[in-house]
Amino acid sequence: MWLLNPNNRTQLYDTLSGKYKRLKTADCLLLQLLVENEGKTLSKENIVNHVWQGRVVSESSLTQAVAQLRLTLGDSGKQQRVIKTIPRQGYMLVPGIVELDKTNIEIEPEQSKLISVIEKEKSEQPGKNSNKSFKLDTLLSRYLNRYKENLFHLFISLLLVVATLIYLWSFNYYKQRNIEKETWQLIQTEQTQVHIDQDPGSIILYEALAGDINQQIKHLFISKNPERFYLSCIYLSDRLKEERVLNMTFTVDLPFSEIRDSLNEACN
Repeated sequence: MWLLNPNNRTQLYDTLSGKYKRLKTADCLLLQLLVENEGKTLSKENIVNHVWQGRVVSESSLTQAVAQLRLTLGDSGKQQRVIKTIPRQGYMLVPGIVELDKTNIEIEPEQSKLISVIEKEKSEQPGKNSNKSFKLDTLLSRYLNRYKENLFHLFISLLLVVATLIYLWSFNYYKQRNIEKETWQLIQTEQTQVHIDQDPGSIILYEALAGDINQQIKHLFISKNPERFYLSCIYLSDRLKEERVLNMTFTVDLPFSEIRDSLNEACN
């Protein structure tokens, strides 16, 4: 016998083994619909409209959901002991195998086993129940206290893991930042600090610009990828009398003289 409680985190409970199983949302809706109509044949169209609520899905989505439910319930398409396929009509749930559980209290598997042991002890010695300190409420209280302690330890462990991950990320980040800084070459001219990446093309461009850089430019950054040069300049604006920043890109096939003229004109 299976109990289905759609409100629980683990919706299915096997009363024989005491195990819980979690269902996907669509699978849970499908099983709930079948349970509410057990013994009745539901058309595929009816099922799709209820489970997927008007969304456009293929028939294979329903077939896969049924197959997954059969697997979860220990059934198969060949045996069909729990969910039967009615040819050219739809599907039917065999009565008496799955029932709806309307309660909102979810008991974990270990709690379920503990309760079973206690109930068995009580049934075997009914005359001694009143004299024994091994009472159901006491044991459950002890178990829940241990359960809370375990959750607290788990929470502390997770905090340590998160803190460690943050530390490692920060270390790698700043290490990467330092590595990136080291890959730039700094050249100090009379008026301008020129920062160049390690691409040979950037160095060639700098050599073409050297000696003819606008004196208003205080910092010049030169980098390159296979297709473009990237130039950034920090310069003192003649008009506004304040430092400005300008970013420019040029294709690699553009003559260096045009790049120089554009740079000096823009950063002025």
